[in-house]
Amino acid sequence: MTVTVTVRATQYMDGECDRTEQQAVGTLEKRGRLLRLSYTEEEASTTLTVTPDKVVIDRRGETASVMTLQVGMTHLCNYQTPYGAFTIGVTAQRLDNRLGEHGGVLNASYRLDMGGGATQNEIEILVKEVSC
Repeated sequence: MTVTVTVRATQYMDGECDRTEQQAVGTLEKRGRLLRLSYTEEEASTTLTVTPDKVVIDRRGETASVMTLQVGMTHLCNYQTPYGAFTIGVTAQRLDNRLGEHGGVLNASYRLDMGGGATQNEIEILVKEVSC
């Protein structure tokens, strides 16, 4: 199914806050208890694989990563940039999944640990079915 995707992200680091919002057209498919949301932004294509207890975010482009968000768990992620690759620890504190086969909302709060530095992140993904 074709959907519109609005991604609102907030990153907190060193007392500063950075907010972004992007919109895209994508596809949403349901397979049993698994939802797969795919969309392309200017610089990257993103696929979210959503199950009841975790979200895997696979971004491909100039920078690439596969992040797993699972409350109470820390997952290591390889983050590829044009300048090289490094490992990030991803720890989700909150995951509120209200996505269904016709769209919905996914909210998450997570921490990224990178070589001695850390950021706190919040993301809201709104998915709406495109009507003809």
